[in-house]
Amino acid sequence: MPTLTQIRINKKATTEYNLYNKLNYRNPYPINLISTLIKSQNINLINQICDKNGVCNEKKQEIIEKLVKPNYYTPYIVNSELKEKLQQII
Repeated sequence: MPTLTQIRINKKATTEYNLYNKLNYRNPYPINLISTLIKSQNINLINQICDKNGVCNEKKQEIIEKLVKPNYYTPYIVNSELKEKLQQII
């Protein structure tokens, strides 16, 4: 059973840790925001198509598990403007 001094030490360490995290917040990378947006849009599109065609919920979940993969919605980063323009063409 922890003693009162140990409880106070743990509480102080916890508050210091929480304060450190609040003061040193970093914004997420833009690529993560884009990936999250693409993923949510893909799921919304699948849900709308399934609702329109009358697909049951079990089948809808199977479709989402099969089609929503990280490689399908994570953009590929290129370092050259020429390669970026080639991606737009393809």
